[in-house]
Amino acid sequence: MSKTLSMHEHQAHIPGKEEPETCPGPYLFLPSAHYLDLDALPLDGALKETLNEAQHTKAQFRAPAGRIQEVTVDGAQGLVHGRGLARFLESLGTRLLVLRRGDAGGLTCEIAPLWGPSSQARSRLRTPARNAAPDMELPGGVAFHPERARALLDRLQKGLFDEDPRDLYRRARELSIMPGFETMLFGGQVRFEPLPYQVEAARTVIRRLNGRAMLCDEVGLGKTIEAGLVLLEYFLRGMATRVLILCPPGLVEQWREEMTQKFGLDFLTPSDPEFVSHRDPWGSCERVIASLATARQKGIREAIWQVPYDLVIIDEAHHLKNRNSANWILASRIKTRYLLLLTATPFQNRLEELYNLVSLVKPGLLGTPRQFGRRFRLRGATLSPQQVADLHSLLAEVMVRNRRSDTRAVITRRHAETVKVAPSPAEKRLYEEISARIRAAGKSASPAERLTLKTLQKLAGSSPAAVLPALGRLGWRDLADLATRATADDLTGKERALLSLLHATRDKVIVFASYTETVNMLERLLTAAGHAVVTYAGTMTRAQKDAAVRRFAQEARVFLSTEAGGEGRNLQFCNRMINYDLPWNPMRIEQRLGRIHRVGQTRDVYVHNLCTEGSLEEQLLELLDRKLGLFELVVGEIDLILGDVLEERDFEEMVFDMWLASSDTAEFAALLDQLGQAMADAKRRYVDARRLQDAALPAAT
Repeated sequence: MSKTLSMHEHQAHIPGKEEPETCPGPYLFLPSAHYLDLDALPLDGALKETLNEAQHTKAQFRAPAGRIQEVTVDGAQGLVHGRGLARFLESLGTRLLVLRRGDAGGLTCEIAPLWGPSSQARSRLRTPARNAAPDMELPGGVAFHPERARALLDRLQKGLFDEDPRDLYRRARELSIMPGFETMLFGGQVRFEPLPYQVEAARTVIRRLNGRAMLCDEVGLGKTIEAGLVLLEYFLRGMATRVLILCPPGLVEQWREEMTQKFGLDFLTPSDPEFVSHRDPWGSCERVIASLATARQKGIREAIWQVPYDLVIIDEAHHLKNRNSANWILASRIKTRYLLLLTATPFQNRLEELYNLVSLVKPGLLGTPRQFGRRFRLRGATLSPQQVADLHSLLAEVMVRNRRSDTRAVITRRHAETVKVAPSPAEKRLYEEISARIRAAGKSASPAERLTLKTLQKLAGSSPAAVLPALGRLGWRDLADLATRATADDLTGKERALLSLLHATRDKVIVFASYTETVNMLERLLTAAGHAVVTYAGTMTRAQKDAAVRRFAQEARVFLSTEAGGEGRNLQFCNRMINYDLPWNPMRIEQRLGRIHRVGQTRDVYVHNLCTEGSLEEQLLELLDRKLGLFELVVGEIDLILGDVLEERDFEEMVFDMWLASSDTAEFAALLDQLGQAMADAKRRYVDARRLQDAALPAAT
């Protein structure tokens, strides 16, 4: 980035004396060597002020000796470029230049070195003569105004302040004792112990990258932590008051929990009553977390574009890789001083995707699209050694990427077991009749009815206790009677399997179930069996959730949780998990795994998946395990792979469509196999892309 300082804007104003209108500038200007390699300059700072009306046009730079450099101003790409521009600027003899709008016709800039080669000129700039004439011209055309400086001092001496002097003194004292960025303030404020590489990543973003960066650590290394440290540092220094975090819909609550639990920062979401109560919530609420899907809606995006943010964080930023997409357009028009993009895969097989992301953070860093394409054209599926070196050099100005091998972050082994349970005759009949009724009703169902049917099918896969109340509410009395008989049996097959797994270990165990009715039933079952149980649900207050986690850590043996336990809570003191039922969305399964299996876990992790033979969940689990290797992937990789298959479609909806379209389990299995093949192909593409990224992207230093 070029460093700029407007000498015109920072002159003291004398009360009662109006200033004549002048051209913008002069400005001090420090071109970036990386841009000059491309015969280009970023259209920001001084150039943006001087060429503010230019969108895509020709312009001229005029040097003191009369030499002229023709350039093109490309407002869309944020660049000024022209053949021979680097040689023209280098011929001026110094990198620090003065820029002002020229008086000649057309779009002309006068550009000159701030000082010449003589030491006398440098001395005159540093120490202007005491008897210098008003508005004297120093070397490089920089004006010095001693009369205005004296007028400003007179006002200060006479106490002509716009604010209470005590407030000025207090603020000055706070600033005087606040350390510079060589000392990070977040160390004593975070509520956990960040890993050394996470601290160093935050330090790099703040000190070297000036708060605009891409955090591209490999999956599972804690990009959220690094972004949170940057946010907290700026917040503590009063530099980030208005903050917006954008992420996929399924991660909104997880981000909120992380910010609250680890960094002590509360955020609102668009669904919160406090947020909705404001007439202009986006402009009024200082810290907001929203999904990309919400933020890009018409009306909402325009409201976001009006807000001048201090810091914007966009998670899973690979969803912005297409510059023609609604996500990229949304991000490109957000006004923010600091910007963090988080993604482990800034591109897959096309470097154009990397270019599109970098251009959001630091426009022009990689040149124009044509220049970038020519310079970094892939040869086969690789880059040449020189291309790799050049790309690493450029990306070092915008990217931090930690690799697992460099951080020595150890991910322990994961052992997954599928426990298939034979249903009782009553359970089998109940599940089959519910499925047949849903298939028949689903063919002509409205969207609202379809949602009810999908929920009912998932309840049936959880437990008879979970589906019984829903059958009654729908008026399906015959099936409700079947469910009553199924729950009257001594124990269901899954209940026996759960008790057997708990009996086989002395470890603490997390038991996940998707529905409250199932959790309540299991709490009664396990308590009666003599287990110390603590429950955790999304309906609990924050204090109740904190108390439940403490009790599990200190005394309870079983942590019985709904899906809320998979969001934002790290329970790494436990290493054993039982999925009593299975979400249809594999990302939900991964979120459950992420509570215990991530960086910081010191023991191998054991996962037991219970499923009933003949159920939708049995076939879905087999697909995810066989075709995708779900339980072998690092937490975070599943989203990267499925995103390539799903695009904007919902995985659960795809599965339910197949369920309704099939007449029996065999036909459903055939349809699932087609989806499985697409997932296997996506996984191969992901592995190939990861190899290319390892070569093309710089490792953190």
